[in-house]
Amino acid sequence: MPLQLDNFNDLTGPARGRLMHALRSAPDEGVHLRELARAADLSLSSVQRELARLTSLGVLQRRHAGNRVLLRLNRRDAFTRLLLAAALALGLRGRFFSDMPVDREAELLLAGLCAHIPPDALLWREYGNVEFLAGLAVMLAGHTGYDRAAYLALAESLHRGASTPEQYDAWYQKYRPDFARLLSLVDRERRTHARSDDQ
Repeated sequence: MPLQLDNFNDLTGPARGRLMHALRSAPDEGVHLRELARAADLSLSSVQRELARLTSLGVLQRRHAGNRVLLRLNRRDAFTRLLLAAALALGLRGRFFSDMPVDREAELLLAGLCAHIPPDALLWREYGNVEFLAGLAVMLAGHTGYDRAAYLALAESLHRGASTPEQYDAWYQKYRPDFARLLSLVDRERRTHARSDDQ
């Protein structure tokens, strides 16, 4: 997946990094404390201490399922989303997208870029060919959960005229994206319950 354990470790330290990685990999419905401790390879006391810190930051959500308490990332929280984006940005360092990816790792990183990096041309320019990225921005502008105006503006900031039907058609003919596959990966990356949030 795009957000590797080392990225979280660099941002938050080893223990909290392992915990964030385990929370990010957990099912959408959440994970029980003991399962979380096993997944993060931490003692229960360490997990409880770190969970208290994450809860105070608004990063966690707790819900009851019978007599169990399930924990999950609060993906609607701005700080959580920025933390995920920062971890992804570390993974994207040195990556340059100039065409549709042909290997799984690059494909997941591109999906992560689309899912987590906000529509800021200054940020997007660092990750690839502006013509290619502008076409992606136009594609995202038409996808559920994305702010159409913001992504069309991103496309135009990256490559003037990218949002016109003629240029977008030329982009499509040149890069031949598999829309269904890429958008499925993007949606999976954003998670079902976060898709309704505009970026």
